[in-house]
Amino acid sequence: HDGETGWITSATEWIPSGAENMNGVPGAWPPKDEATTYVIEAKDWPGVEWPMNIMTNGTIDPDDWTGEGDWGQYWVGVGGTCADRSPPAGYWCAPEAPRKVSTPN
Repeated sequence: HDGETGWITSATEWIPSGAENMNGVPGAWPPKDEATTYVIEAKDWPGVEWPMNIMTNGTIDPDDWTGEGDWGQYWVGVGGTCADRSPPAGYWCAPEAPRKVSTPN
């Protein structure tokens, strides 16, 4: 989908793995350096209200979707396939983040 006229039905050219100097990052893409993943949670910020579980009607909900920062752990990746971002960090940059997310690019 091109965001304007609808679904793209014509042939498209994909950038193959191993493309050189992509997005201003020297060398082959994707970068060989893995992202560094940080997992931050309530114990890392004592004295701050940081719910580790979602509550439903005052009861802990067994829902294990976590990682994006509303509650539970917050995952952030630095580097890796986010080397072309500014700053080169974010939730989607952490390759092992919950919910089976894919890394960009």
